[in-house]
Amino acid sequence: MTPLLISLVFCLTVACNQSKETAENPKTKNTNKLDKATERAIEQGIEKAKKTLQKEFLDVYESKDDKNYNYSIKMVFRSFTEEEHIWLDNLRYDNSNTLMGFLANEPKKLTHIKAGDQLKVVFEDVVDWMYLRDDVLYGGYTIKALRENMTDAQKAAFDKKSGFKILD
Repeated sequence: MTPLLISLVFCLTVACNQSKETAENPKTKNTNKLDKATERAIEQGIEKAKKTLQKEFLDVYESKDDKNYNYSIKMVFRSFTEEEHIWLDNLRYDNSNTLMGFLANEPKKLTHIKAGDQLKVVFEDVVDWMYLRDDVLYGGYTIKALRENMTDAQKAAFDKKSGFKILD
C-alpha cells in the first residue's frame, strides 16, 4: 500500500470517528446534523464519481501522462450481510486487458478479502476515484465530502497528514 493511501485511510478514519463522536454527543452543537450532512455529501460525491469515471479518470489514466500519479479507485465490496467501500491502488491492466488493483487497507467487516489482495476493478461497483498531479487531488469526491464537513482543526490535521492539496 502506498504511503499516501495509508495516511489517507488513517486521516479519514480519525475524521469519521470524530464526526461520529460529535454527532452522538449531546453536549456538542448540531447533534446528528453533521452526520446527515456528511452522508448526503458522500452520496453526491459517489454520484459525481460515477458520472465522471470514464472521461475524467479512465481516459486520463490511459493517457499515461507522467505528470499524474497515485491513481486509485474506491469500490464497494459486499458479503451476504456486510458492505464496505475500500480503495484499490497500484492499478494496472493484466494480460487480458482487465484493470486490476491491490486492496489498500484491511477491511473492518468483510473476511473474504484482505489488504494486499489483487482484485479486478468492477466498474459498476466504483464509488470514487482519484489521482494526483503536482500534489493536487483530482477526483476523490468522497474524500472532499468528508473534509467539507470537518471542523477547521480537523481540516488542518487532515491536510497536514494527507500529503496533497484539495483545491476548492
